[in-house]
Amino acid sequence: MIENKVAKSGLITLNISEMADVSNIELFDLKPFLWEEIALKEKDFREALKAHSWDIYTHKIVGIYCSVDVIIPQWAYILVSAHLSGLAKSIHFGNLNAVLSAVALNAIKDISTTEYIDSRVIIKGCGEPWVKQEHYIALASKLLPQVKTLMYGEPCSTVPIYKKK
Repeated sequence: MIENKVAKSGLITLNISEMADVSNIELFDLKPFLWEEIALKEKDFREALKAHSWDIYTHKIVGIYCSVDVIIPQWAYILVSAHLSGLAKSIHFGNLNAVLSAVALNAIKDISTTEYIDSRVIIKGCGEPWVKQEHYIALASKLLPQVKTLMYGEPCSTVPIYKKK
């Protein structure tokens, strides 16, 4: 009989890419609203935003960014967010990677650590490419005061990080 020692070990594996719900992201690119992709004209921009169909952003996580390298006044991003307010689930500045990062950091911030008190926890490595060092550091910082043991990697091959004395 094959025995699953990992399942019996009491180890809890946390996967950052599974903690963050990134399935509902929509990006708002300012590029189509620019004059000849080189400048933002306020009057034209305001009119284009009024005519824009905002329904696709309902209950979505929205990232506002510009895919061309131009100087965008700060108020333009705020104006777009004003149109999204009340529709979008959340609004962030940046491209897809920036939004993924913000959503993951928010998910880490929102987890309850009480279920990890005196537990043996593994922070899963080798996840999605958008999971970066800042996410691992944030999760470890949140867990360290609570856990008995903290490890990084896969259940079959972990690197010990912390052990409570």
